[in-house]
Amino acid sequence: MKIRDLRFTPVSVPYREPEHWAWGVREGVTALLIEVDADDGLTGLGESVPFVDLGYAVETLKVFKSLLVGEDPSNTEKIYHKLGALGYQHVVDLVFAGVETALWDLVAKELDKPLYRILGGAVREDIEFAPWLWIRRPEEMVREAERFAEEGFNTFYIKVALNPKDDIERVKVLR
Repeated sequence: MKIRDLRFTPVSVPYREPEHWAWGVREGVTALLIEVDADDGLTGLGESVPFVDLGYAVETLKVFKSLLVGEDPSNTEKIYHKLGALGYQHVVDLVFAGVETALWDLVAKELDKPLYRILGGAVREDIEFAPWLWIRRPEEMVREAERFAEEGFNTFYIKVALNPKDDIERVKVLR
């Protein structure tokens, strides 16, 4: 099996309310849905989140496409190092994750096995989800954490690094 094409589609999802974090405010998230087509008709699927900039990620994927076509999708390490040798090592870390996921998806489809079996098998039956607490005033975050706890969650994901004093207070009241 050889890679025939790389396609990607930007998909934007607005947040219900803006996210405030160390680097500013985000109104939503844009992801790139990645499709890697093989010469045998199979298509692998992945997703990249263009953390830095959508335009940058798109241009990077165009370069990746020219380097991927004709490669064996099971040679993920070779492909990773090929891109790194051309100066794309750090870009690979940001954008290549969705491409690599699509390559692994292709390998799993070719072998007619679920991907988790190829990557070492199941470790657990269920995967716990940790809801994200938006950065707000501490008392608002506590109310939201209590609501999530009532729904059965016992782990929460929060962002810090806006202001150390405020971050410490948020963590203290949440605990």
